Amino acid sequence: MLSRLGWKVIALAACGSLGLAILAGLWLQIPDSHVWEFCVSMLLGLGMLIGLLWLKTSIVRRIRIGVGATPQTMAIMAVWMVVGWGLAQSIEALSVHVVERAGYWNSQLSAHQRAVFTETRLEAWQNDAISALLWFVLPGLLLPVVIETVSGGGLKTVGRVYGRWQMWLTVGLATTLGCWLAEKLSDWHPAESVRGELMSAVGRFGLLYVALLAIGLVALAIVSELLARADVRTDEGVRR
Repeated sequence: MLSRLGWKVIALAACGSLGLAILAGLWLQIPDSHVWEFCVSMLLGLGMLIGLLWLKTSIVRRIRIGVGATPQTMAIMAVWMVVGWGLAQSIEALSVHVVERAGYWNSQLSAHQRAVFTETRLEAWQNDAISALLWFVLPGLLLPVVIETVSGGGLKTVGRVYGRWQMWLTVGLATTLGCWLAEKLSDWHPAESVRGELMSAVGRFGLLYVALLAIGLVALAIVSELLARADVRTDEGVRR
């Protein structure tokens, strides 16, 4: 698994992500009071979007099969990004009426049941279910199929990996650790002065960037290795 994370892949992910972040910051500073400024802003935004697609596709393909992106695979990645965004928005929409659903469900229960299934508990269980769908089920379903289709593989291999507990453990640990680090490092304020807070923010978010990058690359490498092994078994079954 670790052999898939060569220095070229790590450098590509680290430098590419940082470069896009810097460009995005500069892009937000472009004024749009004139037509030419608006056109420049739109062209730069389109360029960053293409760069993002190229970067994500290149990282996935280099980890999985050792080659870079192509226009066709970038198009596949774009489709999956839209699908993932749409599904995430649909899941997040479930949180809009959590309180109303909890109140309605609680009102339909008997007095004894309402004491157990309180509105507070029903709200908490709904939020937990939504979080599980958003940060565990959705990534677990999308990650293998995105990696394999972008890398030219088949859905039969993906189906084999869905049944591997290692894949679900990897996704669960990656998203849990990533969310925990993001929350802890974002809320941690060790300094009280303005200068100290500024230095703290740079250090904290720099550390968070490195940690999330490492978590993401390791998760991609593990799932790619599982897909590669499942692909070998699929080929052996076909030959037999």
